[in-house]
Amino acid sequence: MKTLTEISKLIISGVSVPISGTVNLDLTSQYALKLADDSVHPDTISYVGEAITGASHLDAVWRIKKLDITSGVVITWADGVNAFTKKWSDRESLNYL
Repeated sequence: MKTLTEISKLIISGVSVPISGTVNLDLTSQYALKLADDSVHPDTISYVGEAITGASHLDAVWRIKKLDITSGVVITWADGVNAFTKKWSDRESLNYL
């Protein structure tokens, strides 16, 4: 089974971003980005969050997607929507559809 760092590309907002242990981000992006591994399944599940620059992880201004490589690459959104209405701090307890 491949780990997330072994995946050659990660899709963030439709943009292909190379990965090799660290995430390379375009600093001209209009959003702040966060990437975190799941605390229970760190080798197969990660979360990508986007919010306006300077947003707190406690503010409900994030859109969050879950990347699951358990069987292929499956990308789902928190509550099934890509709206900026979630808290980054809640990412592991949200429902992903």
